Amino acid sequence: DVGALRERMNEFPRPNVVFVLDVDERVGLSRVADRDGVPNLFENVEQLSRARRLFLKMNGDITVHLDAAASIEAVRAQVFERLVREGGVLQKVRCAKGYGCDDPIQCGYRLGGDCYWWNLRRALYTR
Repeated sequence: DVGALRERMNEFPRPNVVFVLDVDERVGLSRVADRDGVPNLFENVEQLSRARRLFLKMNGDITVHLDAAASIEAVRAQVFERLVREGGVLQKVRCAKGYGCDDPIQCGYRLGGDCYWWNLRRALYTR
């Protein structure tokens, strides 16, 4: 029951971002076979199709739908890009200024300053 689930979600802190990793049911089942070949109780085409329809209905300002049919590396790159690009999720929650790094004197990131978000972004990109 999606309505009941939404009600329950109000009991918890709101996340900064929700990634919905979308993949076709048959691709998901082939990954199960690659994993260990033993599907769980809900890992069948009918149940996965129903779950996928529900997840695709999840929308909102913090929801990001990603195509998860790609390789693990490609999906990771999509998530990473959404998090660390300029104006992305990490900047919105970590930048001392609520509107982003557009002032090199105040923020200093363009000059190698001590902007927390910029240093975090640089550290993540060098990993």
